[in-house]
Amino acid sequence: MLIAELNKSIEIRNQFVFNAKNVLLNEVKTAYGYNDTQAKKSISSICKELTFAIEAINKNLMPNDVISFLKKCSTNGWVNPENSYLNETLGFYDGIFKKSFAEKFNINAMGINSFNEFIAWANEQTEFIGTLRIISNSGGRHSLICYKYNGKLYISDTSNRGIGVLLSKYITSKNFVYFTMLFV
Repeated sequence: MLIAELNKSIEIRNQFVFNAKNVLLNEVKTAYGYNDTQAKKSISSICKELTFAIEAINKNLMPNDVISFLKKCSTNGWVNPENSYLNETLGFYDGIFKKSFAEKFNINAMGINSFNEFIAWANEQTEFIGTLRIISNSGGRHSLICYKYNGKLYISDTSNRGIGVLLSKYITSKNFVYFTMLFV
């Protein structure tokens, strides 16, 4: 697993820190033809779309081209670029796992919607990279990358939870919504 590359890809795409290292603002502006204000509005809720791309790119399931990915999602109506909400399903809805967004890219996906089942599954794995959907501090939903490396569970977040942070620092059964993982 290429954890250093994964974390670098996340770090340069922070949703709220727009410094010289951040490429996300320019990627969104280029993909959607937005100005800074429009792009920042879109970016504020881009976590689900962005973590999908980061996971898929890291696993070589799609090209390393976030701009083309964003354009394709918008052009095909799979994502509303104004707020970055997926119009296509990836995750659990009414207790049923749906993966139509992943299928648009010919990528398989699996999901777990119980925290205890996720922890049991994760403990059986040597290494993995996937995406957690959680209840954020504001009460909304948020997606972030989760991985197991050297026997420990970590998260790396495009928001404010940090890069390479132990999962147990932020994720509990109370804020866990579901886990998804992309594969060939």
